Amino acid sequence: MSDSSTIFRQEAVDRYNERREQQVLPRYIRPKMFLFFWVLVGLLVTGFCAAWFAQLPIYVTGQGIVVAADGEIDMLIITPANTEQLTADYTVWFTGIDAERHASEILTVETAVQSPYTIQSAYPNYVSILSTMVQQPSRVATATFDDASLDALYLGSQHQVEIEVGSQRLIAMVPFIGRFVGGQS
Repeated sequence: MSDSSTIFRQEAVDRYNERREQQVLPRYIRPKMFLFFWVLVGLLVTGFCAAWFAQLPIYVTGQGIVVAADGEIDMLIITPANTEQLTADYTVWFTGIDAERHASEILTVETAVQSPYTIQSAYPNYVSILSTMVQQPSRVATATFDDASLDALYLGSQHQVEIEVGSQRLIAMVPFIGRFVGGQS
């Protein structure tokens, strides 16, 4: 028999063969899910960029006592001996008895680490407070109050202080990524 004896039209056979030869990609997800995944990828990229550029402050904590020395009222700040990055002009934060955070500016920082005895003998009026505060070699800094009305109110009071000494990238806080990024400034 010849080709003319087939029961199918030649045109239908050609269309059938064309469809078989076309490559059909499998559909793993529906079109709505495809859009959802692109939006999710966009949000992840945006979040990563925001975490890369956002900066978090780094604080050094210490003890502070408000003292009267040389006719002025200052805050004596006692920090651990290993706080070498501490310099003048940093901002000191402390919470007062009014439950508000107060800011002061560091005026001076002693370059040498001092013994508890040396610190106590420099401020003889506050030996009883300093003897409980300072029990190991420490760094000493002084700061002034921004608000003059608080000076006399806080005289002799102890405070937990935080000193902002730098900042780091937010992404550096993410586990496993932080060791590669670093980001301290």
